[in-house]
Amino acid sequence: MIRASGMALLACLAGAVALAGDEGDDEPAEYRMDHYRAPVPETLTGATVVTDEEAHALWQDGETAFIDVFPQAPKPLNLPKNTVWRDRPRKTIPGAVWLPNVGYG
Repeated sequence: MIRASGMALLACLAGAVALAGDEGDDEPAEYRMDHYRAPVPETLTGATVVTDEEAHALWQDGETAFIDVFPQAPKPLNLPKNTVWRDRPRKTIPGAVWLPNVGYG
């Protein structure tokens, strides 16, 4: 099951956009460059907002691209030489395209 809450989540190529968050903010006049963890608007001009169930149906249909925009954890700068660094496991929607750090201004 897809849970939209907690995933600042999906851009759908089929023209639908699922927005995550709590009570929506007013729609911004331009691309938001800060407060990337703030609630998102409940509407978006030119987009279709979908529910969790509608997003799940789109995912099951396989005709919609889901975009994962969660950040990538940076490698610590102070690691001792020869330390093996392994990225943390990612939990995402199967088949989603990951565009890390998109939300950072």
